[in-house]
Amino acid sequence: MTDKYTQFVSHGIGKDLAKKLGLPQPAVLRRYKEGEPLVPGPVLVLGSGNGRTAGSDDLAAALAGWGLDVRRSALPKEKLGAIVLVLDAVEHPEELAGPVLTAAPSLRDLAPARGWSRSPAPPRPLPPGCCRRPSRRRRAAAFARQGTPGGCHGQRHSPRDGAGTTSPSTLGALRFFLSGRSAFVDGQFLTVTSGAGQLSADPDKPWPGRSPS
Repeated sequence: MTDKYTQFVSHGIGKDLAKKLGLPQPAVLRRYKEGEPLVPGPVLVLGSGNGRTAGSDDLAAALAGWGLDVRRSALPKEKLGAIVLVLDAVEHPEELAGPVLTAAPSLRDLAPARGWSRSPAPPRPLPPGCCRRPSRRRRAAAFARQGTPGGCHGQRHSPRDGAGTTSPSTLGALRFFLSGRSAFVDGQFLTVTSGAGQLSADPDKPWPGRSPS
């Protein structure tokens, strides 16, 4: 339940007054409720921007299969429920600039307390002494921690070899990040180490035999 102060400074005259006086404006955290949409609003799925779109295309199709309203390009001033930035095809640090610049304007259109997630590239074999991969990951990490606008939440999940953008483990992690269950998760990194697994037949309910009901 949202307290009275947060309610007051989140709307109308209270919001305007808080801005003028420099008062804190806490985000209204979304809460999970069974039966509610996974994401209340369109989901923008952006790829690496270098012509290699198979990973982001497959992920967009999987999200559409969940009944989500998926966008592959942003519409001006349309409020978004989530942004998913798929960086599976990025191989060099300098290639991060394109997708980051594409995603940046849309961050302003994220509805309050909504989230965004980045799926960086899985590691590939590199020549001895090559520093491209660590540099690429450090830059993606910096963007993950600093790129989220106030009142929104950012997460990063990194599939390893064999864990593609639509593997059960990757989709399970992303579904959690998109849901209201991750309301208190912000700026967290999750490495998906395997492509194995099985998605729950009913994600709204605990896993049978493994989780308390």
